[in-house]
Parts: sequence; C-alpha cells; structure tokens
Amino acid sequence: MITNISLTTVYCLDQDVARDFYVDVLGFVPNTDAEISPGYRWVTVNHPNQPELEVTLMTPGPPLDPEAADFVRNWYRRHVALDSGRSSTWTSGAGVAALVAAIATGAGDPWVASTLLDGEYEIFDAAVAVPVRLGPRGVERVLEWELAPEELEALRYASR
Repeated sequence: MITNISLTTVYCLDQDVARDFYVDVLGFVPNTDAEISPGYRWVTVNHPNQPELEVTLMTPGPPLDPEAADFVRNWYRRHVALDSGRSSTWTSGAGVAALVAAIATGAGDPWVASTLLDGEYEIFDAAVAVPVRLGPRGVERVLEWELAPEELEALRYASR
C-alpha cells in the first residue's frame, strides 16, 4: 500500500518562474538547483511542513526524447481542441496551484473528491465524490452537508 509520495514532477516552461511561484506564493522552500548537463537543470522545492515531499520543476527537454518533450510542451493546446464544447476532467495551472496549496496548508475552499466513506452520509465502504477538506495528509475530513431527503437517497443509491 502506498502511504507517502516522496518525489513528484511538475512540468513547466520556465523553471525560475515556477520556482518563484512555489516559493513566494505557495510557501515552499527552495531545495536543489543544479545543472546536471548542458540544457538539463534539476530544480526542486519542498514544503516546510512536509520536507520528505520533493517537487521537481522540470522543463520538457532532456532527458525526455524530442517527441516526448514536444508532447509535454503542446498537450494542453491539443487537449483544449479535443475538449471543445464539453466539460473537462482536466484543470488549469491555476487549478493545480490551488489544489497544491490546499493540500500543503489545509486552507481554502472545500473540494469535491472521490473518497472511501466510513459512515458519512450513512454510506460505508464505497468511494463517492463528496465535499472534503484537504490537507497535508490528503483528505483531512469529509464535509457532511445537509441534503434534502431525496438528495440523500440519490447519493446513497449512487454509492451501491
């Protein structure tokens, strides 16, 4: 069972701008900034309350091959073209930043997340998308909002 994430990669077009955003806006701490080889720079940040999580800020280039780097650089434009006119399961960079901030600080608006319920809404052992409060341990708590009787029954039915 996975209980912790120690390294994750966020692709960006400018490592300095990304590092400054993570440090100045989200409160992360600069960690590594090293040129591994020409054109390949290793830049990482850590959150002060979760120093074991290292976020690598990587540009789409080496060690990716040119085709993979091009895909990473241009996927969003292609995604928007495919997703035109319908809702999306993807989010913007601002959405990712808000999500990271909510997890790092435990602050901000509630989120909707699919999480295993253990009695909330009188539902047991089913993963259901419900309002939650996020924090450094992921889902910190399920928010049991008051629902009309027919809404509560529909939620319970959907969990079966």
